[in-house]
Amino acid sequence: MSDNKYSTEKLDTVKIVRHETVKAILCEHYNEPEDSIYSEEITADLFGGSSKKMTIGDQAKAIEGMGIWGFARPDENEIHYWIKDKNDRNHFLYFISHELGHIVGKEDGDDMHEEFRANSYADVATKATEIADSIYSPSLLQELTTLREQNEKLKSEVQNDLTIIDHFSSEITRLTGGTPNTGKRW
Repeated sequence: MSDNKYSTEKLDTVKIVRHETVKAILCEHYNEPEDSIYSEEITADLFGGSSKKMTIGDQAKAIEGMGIWGFARPDENEIHYWIKDKNDRNHFLYFISHELGHIVGKEDGDDMHEEFRANSYADVATKATEIADSIYSPSLLQELTTLREQNEKLKSEVQNDLTIIDHFSSEITRLTGGTPNTGKRW
């Protein structure tokens, strides 16, 4: 990695690790075995400079409520995450951009500053996605609308053709006094 404060060299090789449970990711984060992880006590640093003592079990409950949680290991070029619901794309985008911010930048030793710095990566990525969506999504939506309209028109035309065929089939049956020879050309 270069000596610059920020480097994107590691982005192409970053390892993304998904954990299936909150307990599994907390065991990985704290390097603790599953049988005792929830009783371990930690001190959580809060925004504003205060801290709070809690158990990892308390932290697990808070993570469940958030629906997504993870951490970066910049020295190992890894991001670990747990997610409850994959449907919230924007929440995941913000989260993963934040964690990539930890990978790309260099920490300065201040934990709160590091979190704010990583948030700035997430803010930029989220805004860039919002702008791209506003530029590209309308045209995609318009294409989809056009395709739906064409599909409805084709359905209508096919229905008309079937009505005409039914009419001619009935007329042939009436004129011949029997049933039409279906499957063959007349």
